[in-house]
Order: sequence, then C-alpha cells, then structure tokens
Amino acid sequence: MDQHITPVMILEGVGALRKELRRYLSYSIFVEVPYEECLQRGVEKDRVTGKSVEELTSLWTNWLAHDILYFDRDDPQSFANAIISGKDNFQKQLSHVG
Repeated sequence: MDQHITPVMILEGVGALRKELRRYLSYSIFVEVPYEECLQRGVEKDRVTGKSVEELTSLWTNWLAHDILYFDRDDPQSFANAIISGKDNFQKQLSHVG
C-alpha cells in the first residue's frame, strides 16, 4: 500500500508511546483516564455487539491488564510532552499545551 508522506502525522492509541516508536515522535500527549472509567467506557461502547455485560467486563478486564503491563514496561507518561485528563474538556486543556 502506498502512503503519501506528509509533514504531520497523528498517531493515536494506547500504545502510541511505545519505546520502539518514540524516535519517530516529535510531540506526544498522554491522555490519562482512571482504570474504572476505561472499563466502564469499554463495556458501554461494546454493548452493541450483543454480548452480556459479564462477557464484556471479562474481555475489557483482560484487555486493560495488557495496558497495565505496557504502562509498567514503557512508562508512557514520563515520555509525554503533555498529560491531559480524559475526563475533562479537551479543548480547555489543549489551550494550555505548548
């Protein structure tokens, strides 16, 4: 697949600040969201799949366990140029990021 090269690329996702990607990043923002909030949001988002709340809770608990391992291994917060809250208004927070 051909990909047009641009001067700006936005890479988003939980693993975007992995150690092996950092040399390609010029600016990084870590969005901090409490574990329970992530679990709740994940379960709510995936209810459209028709799976039970119990199944979804198990799925998301396992998923988040891998995130915790990544956080412990790569410590993305310490690399981030800015840390913002995933619970507060992004627009207001980003106006202070520079």
